[in-house]
Amino acid sequence: MDTARSPVWNKILGILAVICKIVLAIVILFGADYIVAFTMLFLKINYTYYVGSFYFISAIIAAVLLYIFSRVEGRMHENKKANLIRFNKPGFSGVVSGIVIAFAILGFVTFYMYIVNIMSVVQEDLSEAVEKYKDSVEAYKPEVVYPVWDQLLYAFTLTFLVPISEEFTFRGIIYGAINRKLNAAWAVILSAVIFGFMHGVSVHIGYALAAGLIIGLAYYAFDSIFVSMVIHSVFNFFGSAVYIIGDSLGVKREQIPGFFTLQILMFLPAGMILGYQVLKRRDINRARLAEEVDSGEQA
Repeated sequence: MDTARSPVWNKILGILAVICKIVLAIVILFGADYIVAFTMLFLKINYTYYVGSFYFISAIIAAVLLYIFSRVEGRMHENKKANLIRFNKPGFSGVVSGIVIAFAILGFVTFYMYIVNIMSVVQEDLSEAVEKYKDSVEAYKPEVVYPVWDQLLYAFTLTFLVPISEEFTFRGIIYGAINRKLNAAWAVILSAVIFGFMHGVSVHIGYALAAGLIIGLAYYAFDSIFVSMVIHSVFNFFGSAVYIIGDSLGVKREQIPGFFTLQILMFLPAGMILGYQVLKRRDINRARLAEEVDSGEQA
């Protein structure tokens, strides 16, 4: 049997290649944290104190390495330029759509955690998990005085740099690698699952998976990493960064508007936008495939 020409063998090799790209993307994303942590330790800088500086440098390193990896892999793929990350310009409507979708996700997360908190009152195990989750998401300890500039830097990083590095990883390389071998549906689902589990298996795994699915759908629908970055940035700002800024300036968190009503009101328009764009992208892809088939038959 000639395994070199076996369709089954080629399929196995293809799947292994996808897995390798997924693993490499994750290693780059989290490896940047270790590189910066060990460097700061070597320089005798406490990275648990200068949290903003740590994540700022780490996010930049990860984003640059992920972009380089995508570009190199794209030029190696079938000897032509085929970047895994889609950098199409979204236009003004794409940016506005991303903001609407982000607020809808925020509303879902707020409602999800509200239900979890209610359930934790009667379930002791869940109550402990909620407390552990709250401690894990707080980068700064309330009993320690941190530099204001470092907290503001962390808020900036969460809003702009973390979305870039994470979107390059999950919606860029991971989604792109899966989509090449399987299809967009599998790419959305599997990239969302990986996105969810990479954020930790805790009480928030449900909303992390849901957020990954919605952002993945938006990436497919708009065919642009910039839209998913906008969604991620708005979500991180109103979900975390705004409170970090408030803490650094001495503003109590309960005094910061939650915009919950606005978030709930975005459910319907966000769903309509996503539905319309998904159907539109499906028709575009079908038309493109038909053109390729026609040109192939004519050749």
